[in-house]
Amino acid sequence: MNYDGLITNVGPKFPSGLRKPAVPSKTPVTIVLPLPPKELSPNARVCRQAKARVIKKYRMIAGEAVFAELVTNRRGPLAKACEKTTFFFARNGRRDKDNLAASLKAAFDGFVDGGLLVDDSGLVHMPVEVAIDTERPRVEITVVGL
Repeated sequence: MNYDGLITNVGPKFPSGLRKPAVPSKTPVTIVLPLPPKELSPNARVCRQAKARVIKKYRMIAGEAVFAELVTNRRGPLAKACEKTTFFFARNGRRDKDNLAASLKAAFDGFVDGGLLVDDSGLVHMPVEVAIDTERPRVEITVVGL
């Protein structure tokens, strides 16, 4: 059977010039994202279709933020890297750091889509930090090549 023409939309979502292997950089890259929506929490009880829409949108936001950073600094994808995440919330409260880290799965997939990482399986996760910023709640993810 001939499968030519059946497979479409395969390959990187961004220009392939940034997909070439690069020498790992020890210079950290900090990506600033909005706080993940509540639907991305592992404890959220939402319809799978609604969750899929939110995942797709947050993944695209992360990918675009990474792509903008890579175009500015002319970096290639990293095979192995270490990430440190800091959540900035508007109010103080008790938060489960494991669930905060799990809610960023779509963002890490966006890092692969954007060209920062070759694959997110080579990403080492450091413990999550939580801070307060009443003016600008956000997530800052700093990635360093190993």
